[in-house]
Amino acid sequence: GSGSPGPHRFIARIGKGARMLAEGSAPFHVFPVLALEKKEDVFLAGAAQGGYKAQLQPLVKPASPRARVHIVPPLANTIRAYPAEDLAQVLSQVEDGAAALVFEPPPDWDAFAEEAEASLRAPSRPLPTGADSPIHYAHAHPVFAELPAEGALGGAWAHLLPRRAFNDMSAELVSGVFDPSQGADKAPEAWDSAPWWSDTILVRSFGRGRVIFVQFRIMEHLPHDPAAARLFVNLVRYAASGTTAGEGRLPVYTAAVKWLKAARAHETRRWITAGVFPNPNGEGHGTAYPPDEQLDFEAAYTGAFGEVRWRPWHSHVREGHAVDLLEAAAPGMGPHPCVATGTAYAYSEAKCSQRASGQLAIEATGPVKLWFNGALVYESGAAPEEPGLANAEPVTVTVRQGKNTVLVKLTAAHGQAKFRIHLSTEGDALPLTWWT
Repeated sequence: GSGSPGPHRFIARIGKGARMLAEGSAPFHVFPVLALEKKEDVFLAGAAQGGYKAQLQPLVKPASPRARVHIVPPLANTIRAYPAEDLAQVLSQVEDGAAALVFEPPPDWDAFAEEAEASLRAPSRPLPTGADSPIHYAHAHPVFAELPAEGALGGAWAHLLPRRAFNDMSAELVSGVFDPSQGADKAPEAWDSAPWWSDTILVRSFGRGRVIFVQFRIMEHLPHDPAAARLFVNLVRYAASGTTAGEGRLPVYTAAVKWLKAARAHETRRWITAGVFPNPNGEGHGTAYPPDEQLDFEAAYTGAFGEVRWRPWHSHVREGHAVDLLEAAAPGMGPHPCVATGTAYAYSEAKCSQRASGQLAIEATGPVKLWFNGALVYESGAAPEEPGLANAEPVTVTVRQGKNTVLVKLTAAHGQAKFRIHLSTEGDALPLTWWT
């Protein structure tokens, strides 16, 4: 090995006497030290919501909304959970000449774009995983300066590669994917129209500024991962080039702000999820992992494929508020055996204006435990015979005045781990306000 920057190869050999019996090798990359003579001023949207401020501090300098660069980190799985005023402020400043970096925009980003400005649409699709994974590539571009990005992106990028790709082509070619699976079921004469080539960094002009949508999984690996840190700083420097600070105007996207607030309040429910935990020989459901005993939303646990922390997840009314714990615990990982057979937890809250008797029921795809206000009220150790959500008999519970808590432990079955909660009050049907 060598400490010089660039590609290297680790080689292991087994020998006996003068004869070599076996040899194996693996590539690795040595990154140059990231020099930050001057940190760029940035405005961080949702600073209080995503917990990204501390991890960005070594790389950039948080500033006011008049900064030249605005950063929108991946705050939730739905745009309806993003901070309305911050997004409106970002758009106002970009229109006035600043630049915005939107990392891993949620799949429903376009619902907000239609309310704010249709030219900011960034439709995307999930990429296949496993044997069908596409080939990721980079163009010769300042974003990839001092990074191993000549053509196809190799092993140094494995943990940063996007889980989604944009359906539209970027105004400026930066990076993309070649996805042969998109043309697998098409006749050769239709190959030219197949979306084999997709961009993973999408540059949109907006007013006097630019919005740069980024699908690379950068933020979760900052600041210590050298590839993530270099790519992040390169993106910030690229965004800052040719931009101007805004005039500090108040947000003007009033209709979009009202829509976002209403959608969050009436269409979503907030959950905190943790997983996945090991389930060897189906024993995970009966194993008392830490959340069975105590809820500590700041804790870190040992999971089935690495560290497990509690993370937010929002359900939506269009799916009947179904929660997919496999996607929440390990988004985009696909049918990985540790994920598709594991067990996971989800916690939420509902408020009631007064004490009442209620009915609580759960639909689940596998073995499930259900706690209400800290008491175990339902348990099923068997998986449904067929894949899909199976109804459980409702149980009678006492709904407290004020906050009520719901905790679900669900074990995957048939490669699924989804559930749906039904909580209602008897009598005059007192309104329940779910955590949003």
